[in-house]
Amino acid sequence: FATLNSVLQSGPVDLGSQPLTTTGAVSTGAATIGGSITATSAVFSVSSSSDAVRITQTGSGNSLVVEDSTNPDSSPFVVDSNGSVGIGTTSPTTKLHVESTGFGAGRALFKSSDAGNYITIYGSNPVGTNDTAFIDFQDGDVANSAFIGLSGQATGQSGDLRFYTGGNAGNTRMLITKQGRIRVILPTYANNAAALAGGLAIND
Repeated sequence: FATLNSVLQSGPVDLGSQPLTTTGAVSTGAATIGGSITATSAVFSVSSSSDAVRITQTGSGNSLVVEDSTNPDSSPFVVDSNGSVGIGTTSPTTKLHVESTGFGAGRALFKSSDAGNYITIYGSNPVGTNDTAFIDFQDGDVANSAFIGLSGQATGQSGDLRFYTGGNAGNTRMLITKQGRIRVILPTYANNAAALAGGLAIND
């Protein structure tokens, strides 16, 4: 067991299979460590034209695993030996695999912090609601939001693709059924004149 409480500066360091515990700083040319490193924090400060940190996995295990105090963690951040990233899963099946349970399971958020615009991809919605999976588009104002969702069993139209606008107060605007039929939902007008004034017309 090796404990380094001060600054270590050297060439290659080979500790074999012994754990390394540090409370100071470690500065080396190259370090081969076969055990584990325990520290309060690790900071890499690099000024170089080469990689700051490189992990080379020559075996069949993951290249990187980040987990909480639970080991093994059932929902870690993983980079496997093929370069696939898993968030919430230990076995990513695609280049980016996000997995969780409950509302918003498998949710991924892509946001512009300067304007509040974002796209959210949801892998699931609460049981009994309209959409089992959907993509939500926001511009910072919920009233202008829109989404595309796969209808769930609560609507009696499971498997239909729903297009929705108008935020929380909006409604389904168009539906493509699983049979391939297209349904456009239009406002109700008192008469033809009101319909035309409301924009219900097809023109060249």
